[in-house]
Amino acid sequence: MNKTALNGLRDMLMEGGHAAYVSFAPPLNQYLTGFRGTTSGVIVTDSEALFLCDFRYAEQAEVQVDSAFTIERIGSEGMTKAVARRLNALKLSNAAFEPQYMTYAEFQALDREFGGKLKPVSQLVSALRTRKTSEEVERIRTALQLSERVLEEILEELEPGITEREVAARFEYAFKQRGASGASFPTIALFGSRSSLPHGEPGDRALQMGDVVLFDFGCRLDGYCSDLTRTYVFGTIPGAWLEDIYALTHTAQQRAIEAV
Repeated sequence: MNKTALNGLRDMLMEGGHAAYVSFAPPLNQYLTGFRGTTSGVIVTDSEALFLCDFRYAEQAEVQVDSAFTIERIGSEGMTKAVARRLNALKLSNAAFEPQYMTYAEFQALDREFGGKLKPVSQLVSALRTRKTSEEVERIRTALQLSERVLEEILEELEPGITEREVAARFEYAFKQRGASGASFPTIALFGSRSSLPHGEPGDRALQMGDVVLFDFGCRLDGYCSDLTRTYVFGTIPGAWLEDIYALTHTAQQRAIEAV
């Protein structure tokens, strides 16, 4: 957990006149509490910080959830009803939520049970997450370094006849083998003419000499992600056009870095 996140959120609630913050979203809840499971509810007020989960995550929560939060195990009522019940018990007039992180079904269920007003606010925890602490930067760097090591190994394993799907699978296996929880997103490995697809799905295309090879990959380590895109040529460069495109892309990248 980012230790300043809870205080930062409370400051934003006070400034906006919001009595509480509510979330069911895994990335937001992880940022606030440290919990890396898929199902949870979070309520934050000026004096309360509550983390709700069902029996499946009770043990995990005890290990991962920051001590600033009180852990409450819900029953069979379901998460939205449990969160609404706690909001009502706190006698809150309103609760802010981030609309891009709450499904319409979750909103409807919560709105039905909560006696106060639900207020959509686009930038709360999301705004806090954009400002990374030095610890967070180091976690991202570590995830990046793991991905780069895997890339080096994959490049050594490339040989004619290996398929896109097999290479993608090797990336994801290697991530977990080295301690990551998995890939940041479905790994992309595309060969030859299929490398023109920015977000293509790996298939049975076999690697051939002279193929342009596109990799788009990353891993999730301790809840933080890496994301790299790399383009290579297997064997001989297919033509001067590729060198021209490479030079253009490299110049654009350098100018963007300078502008930043």
